[in-house]
Amino acid sequence: MDALDGGGWSFGDAPFPDVGVTFFAGTFVRHPLALAAAVAVLEHLRREGPALQRELGERTTAFVETLRRCADRRQAPVRITHFASWFLPSISHRSCPWRASFYAYLRDKGIHIWEGRPGP
Repeated sequence: MDALDGGGWSFGDAPFPDVGVTFFAGTFVRHPLALAAAVAVLEHLRREGPALQRELGERTTAFVETLRRCADRRQAPVRITHFASWFLPSISHRSCPWRASFYAYLRDKGIHIWEGRPGP
C-alpha cells in the first residue's frame, strides 16, 4: 500500500510520505465513505459465507424464471441470459415499439437495471 499512499505518515505532520506515490484516479478513490462501505461489504461477505452467494443465485434463478414466464404469456420478444446471480435481459426485435420503455417499466416495478447492462 505504500506505493499508493506514500507510506506511514499523519496529515499535518512535518514529514511527508517516504515513498513516491503512484498516481491513480477515480470518482471515489480513497473517499472515507467509499472505503467504509467497502469494509462493511467485505465483513458482511465473510460473516455470511458461501450461503450468501448460493441464496442470491437461487433468488436470481426464481426471478429470471418469473420474468421469462411473464414475457412468454405476453408473447414479448424478451430474451434473458442467465448464469448464477447474473442476468441480462434483452429485446430481440429492434423494431419493437415498447423497447425504449422496457427498462423504465422494470424500474417502476422496483427492478433497477441499467439498460444494456447485466443485473446482479
